[in-house]
Amino acid sequence: MIIRKQTLKILTTAFGVTALVSLFVRPDSWGLAVWALLSLLISLIPLFSFIFSRQLKHFCLFIPLIMTWIYFVAPYLYEDLPTHSYRVIPFEYLPEMAVYSALSVSALALGYYVLFRRPFVSFISPPDFRFSPEILGRVAVTFVLIGLLSRAFDYYLPWVLRPWSQLFQILDFAPVLALCSGLLYYLRNGRRFVILLPTSAFFIFEILLRVSETLFSKIAFLTAGLLLVYIIERKKIPWIAIGVSFLIAFPVFNARMEFRMEAHNRWYQMAGNEHFGIPELLGKGLEYMGKSYSFWDWGSLDDSVAKQASSRFENISYLGQCVYMVEMLGKDLKYGETFWWLPLTPVPRIIFPWKPPNYHATLLATEYGCRGYNSQAAMNFPMLVEMFINFGFLGMVVLSFLQGGLYRWSLAKVAYGLGDLNTLAFINILWHLEKVESNITMIFGGIFQALITWWLISRFLKIRVLKQNNGHASQSKGPVTLAL
Repeated sequence: MIIRKQTLKILTTAFGVTALVSLFVRPDSWGLAVWALLSLLISLIPLFSFIFSRQLKHFCLFIPLIMTWIYFVAPYLYEDLPTHSYRVIPFEYLPEMAVYSALSVSALALGYYVLFRRPFVSFISPPDFRFSPEILGRVAVTFVLIGLLSRAFDYYLPWVLRPWSQLFQILDFAPVLALCSGLLYYLRNGRRFVILLPTSAFFIFEILLRVSETLFSKIAFLTAGLLLVYIIERKKIPWIAIGVSFLIAFPVFNARMEFRMEAHNRWYQMAGNEHFGIPELLGKGLEYMGKSYSFWDWGSLDDSVAKQASSRFENISYLGQCVYMVEMLGKDLKYGETFWWLPLTPVPRIIFPWKPPNYHATLLATEYGCRGYNSQAAMNFPMLVEMFINFGFLGMVVLSFLQGGLYRWSLAKVAYGLGDLNTLAFINILWHLEKVESNITMIFGGIFQALITWWLISRFLKIRVLKQNNGHASQSKGPVTLAL
């Protein structure tokens, strides 16, 4: 009876929010908008399931679900449909694009909840595994040092880490893992100054560095990781912290395009710009933040959100261009040809040096006319669009169903973040959950690499635990604690 009441509460709340949204939108076509609203209802169910039950498995689904909805279905709620300067959106195919995109969102949710339901997945690490406070502090400081070294190599000697980047994603994700470990240390009453000072300073360092690069997906990832660590440890949602984070971050996020060209010229050393070192970038980050707050007006929030939604958060121009190429120009479907890279992804280039580079996203974007004619930048190629160019509209739905199942299997391997080692692995995988605008091999290749890396780490730690117990497994019924 309690479960039925909670289910009714979840459905009622999701329906109420969807109905409220329908009252405020003025879509270009209600025939298309209805599919956006129906798929929004589906997307909200995992969110409210998480809010009412505090089970992270629901929130894990909500992340890719809502991102897919925002990119591919939400634009049908806009008063003016997005347009693009060089991508063709075939208006005669908009009904099919809307219907199958909405069905794909629903299939993603269905696959997540239907596939791999039985608990036969073995965890990478026991859900009750905990680091001792001393070790947790050391983990945080160690990741801070790794993060600093990684940043130094990124900006001064990028060729050093390139062969190893696929072997250990920890090198790329060390900054986030450092701050998440530091927060976990603090939440467990860790108060040693020698731990908290470098971790707090590194937090400021990382924020300023990312602001200077105008790469806010990395800031969002960092913020989400910290929030999820808090939720896992405290078993509650920090609504005030979420609100404060939004108030601080949104003005800077909204103003990032004012500085993007300057950052772009620094990256590629164009227009007389030189490559900056870390001290100069930290100064730029502080400068950008100051300027962002100086000209931000909260009265323009509605216009700002609408502008971001119609420019940054839309991929129907991507899908439209590929539909135009396939359905109107007769380009053949690829029938799985773009997936060949996936089996090679976990193999590091240091072991397999002749492995060809994975330029699939950029090559596909160029092949289908989704890339600017004179652009030299690397491109993303969204998963849902890749599903279409391989198997058409129906393939979008079927592969989205399988995508949901693979997400559930991967997250079950890390017990949805329960257990300290699983928490760190979960944060690592979190980055790949929200990157729905990347291609399939990049996303699932990254997830599989992360799982392999953390499995190796867990095997190493298991050996250390056995040595502590003189070769015998612990029989304690309480949490397994590692104190090296």
